[in-house]
Amino acid sequence: MRATAGQGGDGWAQGALADKVRLPRIKKTPSMSQTGSPSIPQPIGILSTGSYLPGEPVPAHRTEEVLGRVPDLPPRMASRVERIGTEVITRAGVRYRHYALDPNTRAQTETNASMAEKAVRAALDPIGESPDSIDLLICASPMADYYCPPTSALVQERLGIRRCTEIEIHSNCTGAPKGLQVALDMLRVGRHRRAAVVYTQLSSAFLRGEFFNPVKIRLENLALRWMLSDGAGAMILDRTTDGAMMVDAYVESLGTGRAPGMIGGLSGALLHEITLNGDPIYHALYASGQHHVWQDVAAVNREAPRELIEGLARMLKTLGVAGTDVAHFLLGIPGRHFMTAEMKALFAERVGADPEQVPFGLEDYGYCGGATMFIQFDRLARSGRLRPDDTVVAYLEESSKWMSGGFVVRA
Repeated sequence: MRATAGQGGDGWAQGALADKVRLPRIKKTPSMSQTGSPSIPQPIGILSTGSYLPGEPVPAHRTEEVLGRVPDLPPRMASRVERIGTEVITRAGVRYRHYALDPNTRAQTETNASMAEKAVRAALDPIGESPDSIDLLICASPMADYYCPPTSALVQERLGIRRCTEIEIHSNCTGAPKGLQVALDMLRVGRHRRAAVVYTQLSSAFLRGEFFNPVKIRLENLALRWMLSDGAGAMILDRTTDGAMMVDAYVESLGTGRAPGMIGGLSGALLHEITLNGDPIYHALYASGQHHVWQDVAAVNREAPRELIEGLARMLKTLGVAGTDVAHFLLGIPGRHFMTAEMKALFAERVGADPEQVPFGLEDYGYCGGATMFIQFDRLARSGRLRPDDTVVAYLEESSKWMSGGFVVRA
């Protein structure tokens, strides 16, 4: 991989591994149709994956310094923020994170579109494929660069793809499996031949100190400062039987009748949430404090790990995959502390596998929303630990309205 992946970037290979590397070839046996579920559609091949982490790694103890301390906090709030931040960072078990933010100039160094481009190029370059070979481009993120044009069109421009179908998916963590699901279905019906699915997480844009209105701030607005990182991940899918195969992607939503666990910013909801009084919209939004990202920390701690495991169990049952047959579990868990003894017992009961075989795995880059599962898979593939016939299962949970999703791969 060349420097196109940027500082901290991840492609198929680095250094001595910079030769063209592909995923292990699939063993041509009837096993793909013997998963226990006749409803599984035709698998789609994974040509390659790539990921990108902006900037230099930031040690956990420098999180507040790099993001910038929130100015003018009341002394009592400042004291609570320091105490809780230190506790969360210690319990999370993340050593380093990446941010698209210059700690000296306070300038934003990346956009969703620029990170998406670098992740896709990191996937394409080592296998010698041109971006113009992509005829379906799906970009997902929780917050787009603009209301319009869509980020997907901006990424198409940056990649130089002359003609393709581009789709933007607005979703937090589950944007990754949603993008995979759309791509798989469109490839299976023959509408397209090759798809790039990319997810970007630009958390620093709404976690940096200058973003906050200290008069309106609450602890629920600050918790994610110690949980989220910036990054992007991509998968290149193709109608091929050469290489590892994407068996299927899975998404479910359980949020009906339940309050959101997370709310990020406002746009079309302004007229319902804020009484406009003639002030400019953004001034009114800042003054209200409703531009802050808010998370129900208690509900997330209580519900999210359980719902991740329950959703994972339902996906495996739907696809006819036994937990004991899975060689690699890639779970999107923001902090090691979420996997309590109770959650490990639930995993063993519902998934039927040993919870000790599930690595935390995010120590060196933190939780990057939906990009996490792409980054995890990319690193697994490059590590040499992915063997022919291995089954890989990735899953994560989104607390915004209690959705979850994942995918199953057969090498």
